[in-house]
Amino acid sequence: MNLQAFGQCLNNANARYLVALLDPAHVTPAGCHQHVLLGQTAQGTQLSKRVSKVGSSRNIFARLHRLDFLPLGLKRPRPTSLIRGLTMSMPSIEAPIVFLDFDGVLHPEFCHESKHFCRLPLMEDLLRQASTCLVVISSTWRLQAPVEKLRKHFSPDIAERILGVTPNYPELRDVPNTLLGYHRQAECRAWLWANNAAHVPWLAVDDRPWLFMPFCGSLFVTNGLEGVTEGIAPQLAARLHQLTSL
Repeated sequence: MNLQAFGQCLNNANARYLVALLDPAHVTPAGCHQHVLLGQTAQGTQLSKRVSKVGSSRNIFARLHRLDFLPLGLKRPRPTSLIRGLTMSMPSIEAPIVFLDFDGVLHPEFCHESKHFCRLPLMEDLLRQASTCLVVISSTWRLQAPVEKLRKHFSPDIAERILGVTPNYPELRDVPNTLLGYHRQAECRAWLWANNAAHVPWLAVDDRPWLFMPFCGSLFVTNGLEGVTEGIAPQLAARLHQLTSL
């Protein structure tokens, strides 16, 4: 079935759908697709035309999730039997995720640029000990440079484990009430849901605990004035080992 016929089939189902595009041209080294949101189609919209237009792009597949509407907003999109075959064929992440900050972690916060990434060799050694963990960059550096450039700061064996970057909080939609105001945790959660990884254990290494819910069990806090040091390396190594054992 081509995309136009598939869109017409959805129109005939008389439902509302959210269309998310997966572009294999933007597959990360670990095989994780970056999702591009096409948008929400209203009931009665000629979805076949919209999907057909999208289908003209090179190497693009459509992934559709049915939306349930509630008086107070949208439920989380859930696959329907009509599209289960498509969603089941899409990659799912099973490895633990480390959300990595830069400032205050890989170097002291507000340090001179000559000191940037001075703690990176130690952090990389810790990540090598937790060899099954994959990395997502949560630092604000992601807002200034593409992930391809950010990877260049890392050793090749660690760079290839970097899946991508977290989304930016102001661009998020449907943030749970419990995470309002806890920007970085909301960004981490959004990345996990967008990449079929909501079920995997994760750990954020960060120097700003106020960006996470109080007593967040998935947070390792560093001293922003020092970053990751030999003094806290054993504790961080233990947390990473625990992460890989879950």
